[in-house]
Order: sequence, then structure tokens, then C-alpha cells
Amino acid sequence: FTTPNSYTKSLPLAPSLPTWNDELYLELHRGCYTTHADQKRSNRQSEDLLYQAEVFATIAQLTANQPYPKSDIDAAWKALLFNQFHDILPGTAIPEVFAEADEGWEQVRQIGQQVLANSLEAIASTIQFPHPPHSDAKPILVFNPLTWTRSEVISFDLSKLDPPKKQFSWTVYDPDHQVIPSQNTSKLSDQQLLHQVTFLASDIPSLGYQCYWICPANTPTITPTPTRYVLENEFLIASISPSTGQITSLIEKSTQTETFSNPGNQLQMFRDQSGYWDAWNIAPDYEEHPLPSPRLESIQWHETGPIRQCIRVTYKTDTSSITQNYILDAATPFLTIENQILWKESQVLLKVNFPLTISSDVATYEIPFGAITRKTNPQTAADKAKWEVPALCWADMGDRNFSVSILTNCKHGFDTSPNHIRLTLLKSPLWPDPAADRGTHRFTYAIYPHPQTWQKAHTVHHARALNIPPITYQPRETVAYSALALGQHSFLSIHNRNLIMSALKPAEDNPNEFILRCYEAHGESANLKVDHLLRIDALSKPANRTDLLETPAPHHQNPTHIRPWQISTYRLKQKAQPATD
Repeated sequence: FTTPNSYTKSLPLAPSLPTWNDELYLELHRGCYTTHADQKRSNRQSEDLLYQAEVFATIAQLTANQPYPKSDIDAAWKALLFNQFHDILPGTAIPEVFAEADEGWEQVRQIGQQVLANSLEAIASTIQFPHPPHSDAKPILVFNPLTWTRSEVISFDLSKLDPPKKQFSWTVYDPDHQVIPSQNTSKLSDQQLLHQVTFLASDIPSLGYQCYWICPANTPTITPTPTRYVLENEFLIASISPSTGQITSLIEKSTQTETFSNPGNQLQMFRDQSGYWDAWNIAPDYEEHPLPSPRLESIQWHETGPIRQCIRVTYKTDTSSITQNYILDAATPFLTIENQILWKESQVLLKVNFPLTISSDVATYEIPFGAITRKTNPQTAADKAKWEVPALCWADMGDRNFSVSILTNCKHGFDTSPNHIRLTLLKSPLWPDPAADRGTHRFTYAIYPHPQTWQKAHTVHHARALNIPPITYQPRETVAYSALALGQHSFLSIHNRNLIMSALKPAEDNPNEFILRCYEAHGESANLKVDHLLRIDALSKPANRTDLLETPAPHHQNPTHIRPWQISTYRLKQKAQPATD
């Protein structure tokens, strides 16, 4: 009973055994990356929610002495992991299974959201706020759940500040009491959308918070509606065709490079009759059975202003409707595409195609705690079998000079050639669940053209940020103000850009010891450097390193050294509470 590596090395025939240095790709069941999209979306959201609940519950314990809700979080993780069973998450079960699975996802959401809300409230109760810039100004906390400083566009729900929706213009102040640009939801917005104000939160501290203020403005800001369908910020210029709704041009401004060789974001439909294993498989000959593409119904400006630009495009088929929002935010180097689809097709595969100006023999895909490279122009039988491949949150194609990443928040199936990336959006089989994928879908993907490699362009970080946005929190009315207080704070920061934190939580066997887990994401070695203002040990002690089961690992001469792609876990003790007079 040992590890696979140790076992195989111990075999007498070990020197003569062949080595397979690649993934164990299953040459079957390629539809499982896509079927029952609702299960994939619930899984991604639940994993990200519990990461945030764990992290902020841990910070609440260390800063506000709030007990860590271990039993609740354990119950939520077990419900989530149960739904990763091999016929639930792949979408290949009978209808009754998904009715029960949805109850499990709802349990995860309720627990995770409640733990997160309680934790943020406890942390906020320890904060002394700077004096507001205006007597009518209300504080807003923007929390960053990730371990690097980031700038993000924030949409703040105004329903509590202005329930009757009478106030249509607001002023936002940054931590230095300076008025910053903001915009309200456009007049073209849905009536169902939240009453909200949008602003750019710049340099939110890593795993920390930043304080903003908001108060009613005297005069509304009026932004004229552009006459052309062109989105532009400091990074990109995106031109949308008024006749097709597709991207006619996407220019990366620092290199003046055109991303697409033909219109991008092409929605393509195919007949997908894959036989007995309908939900499991994609028909190998699906490309030989194209269907008419969705018809453009309308295109209009949805939001305009200095913070967010949005063009809304609506398509129809004979039975289904597709609404896409092209969104370009300030300080954001990628074009986001939000989708809302009412899908009523049967045995139809929906893909979106991105024909590229660049050419590459390989594409790179995110896998759990790492990345893998696959051929785009396969020569061997094994490589030719990979005509549909899985990824987690991103895929990238290009070279050392220019590349394009496709970021996703719950889509996993890709196919490529040397000059295109294509993402699979929906698959609607008839068996074993005749209602699979029929109904309303909401999901997001983004196009990120960038100079140099995906590592230097921080594709991993942008994909994680797309999935885990900052959290806005409105403190209670009884907040404490102080002339000496700062408007921002970082609890913990990882300085290595190639190291991603995956957990910060109490140890399973000791509530006064804490687990910090991270992984190397670029295929490069690193020496972990962490700064924190929490009551836990530093990483300099040699006995910190553990295995995944949180038991001490063999002695490391340099415990902070992390090999390429390695998952590293550290066990840190809580420092004693400082004495008070």
C-alpha cells in the first residue's frame, strides 16, 4: 500500500515498462463536458462560493473572534462533493436524479451565502472607518477574495439605499475622498435589473477590503448614445457588425494586433445524433450536419459611459432565443460576453467559433491545479482522437509574441485547429433525460487577446477574477468613524504571481492551527513569499509543510520552495492574543 510511483518503481520489470507521458484521455463520452449545463454552472459557483466562505470565516475567527462554522462548512462540502458523482456532474443521469441534485446545490448555496454574510459582518464590525467626505455619504466596503491586488468594475445594488428608485444619479468617493467616475444603469436596461450604480474600484488590496462612499447627486449625468457599435477602452477596440451581431474586429491596442481573421463570436449549430449514449457522446460526424445559424433579431446599445460599455445582441431560431451582452469595462483587458439563452432544441449542439489571425501547432488548457498542452494539428491516432477536449476556466492559443485566451465561468468543451478556438455552449440530448438542457441558461465567457505568453499575460489570474468577482458589503448604520482610520486593508498577500491560493482554513484536527494551501500555476519553480496581518505564524519555520491530509511532510531544507505545478500545504499556528490593559 503506497503511492503509484513507488509501486511501479518497486516492480522487477520496472526498467522495461513503457512510459505514457500524457493525459489518460478517454476516447469516448466527450459530451460529458457540456451536457446538463445547469449542473456544471452550479458546481462552479458552489466551489467558488465555499472557497470564499472558508477564507472569510477564517479571517473572521482571527480578527473578530467569531467561531468558525466547521460543521456547516463540512455539510456544504459533502453536499457539493456528492453531486460530483460520475452521472450527476457529467449530466448523464435520469430526471429524478437531477431533481435531488438541485436540492443539494441549494443546500450548498444557502450555507455558503449565510457563512459568507456572517463572516463579512463580523469583519466589518472590527473596522474603524475614515470620516465620510459628505454628511449624506454612506460607506461601501469592497472585499477582494483573491491574493493579489486587483482593479475591477463594481456594480452596487442601490435597493436598500433607495427602495423607491427615486434617485437616478449618485456620487461615488474613493478611499481618499476623491470623486470618481460612475454611471447608473442605462435607460435601455431591463426593468427587472437591480437599481445599481457602477464604478471602478482601483487597486483593491489582496485578500482585503477597500472603503468607498456613495451619496445622492444633484444633477444626473447624461451620456450620449454612440452612433456606431464600437467598444473601446485602454486595452481593446471591439467592432460589432450591425447586420450579424458578430465581432468584425478586435484590436489589442498595445501591439495594434487584429485578433480575428474572420468575424469572431460566430454561433454555430449542428445536428448531434450520437446514438444510444446520447447524453454521454457527441456524434463524431456532427460537423457534417450543420444547421442554419441563429438569426439576428436586434442590436442596440445597452450601457454607455466611462466605466462600462455594453452592446446587446439578440438572436432567434425557430424555437429558441439567444441574448448576448458584449461588455467592455474600464481597466479590463478582455471583452466579456454575457449570455442568456432560452433553449428549446433537441439533439442540437451549439458552439461559438473564434477564427484567429495567429497560427499555432498547440493550444494550452487549464486542468485541475495546472495546465496541459494539446496538438491543434494532430498526426498520431491518439492525438486525432482528441477532437473535443476538456478544460476548466480557460484555453489559450498563440506564441511568444501574441496569444488569445478564452476565459469561461462554467463551459468546459473545446475544439481547435491551428487557426481557431471553438467553445461548446450547449448540448441537448434526449436520453436518459429528455428535458436535458431545455430551458433558460445564463453563463459568461470572455475573449482575452494579449502580447506574449499566457503566463506573462496572467491568464490564470484573469480567469479566476472572472469567476470570483469582488464582493460589495454595506455596513450597518452604527459604524465607528476615526480620523486615524485607513480606508483599505490587506489581510494576506502572496507575492509570487505564479502561485494561486486554493485554501485558507482551520486545520481539521485543531481549530487553533490553520492551513494555507497554494499551487504553482505557470510550470515554473518559486519560493513562496507571503505577507499577512493575521494572528498566525510566518512561513519561515521548517516544520510548516504538510501533505494534503494535513499531516507533517518529510523535512524540507527549504519548505517555501515549490516545484513547477506542485500543490503545497502549510500548517500555521495561531499567535496568542496580545495582552490588554
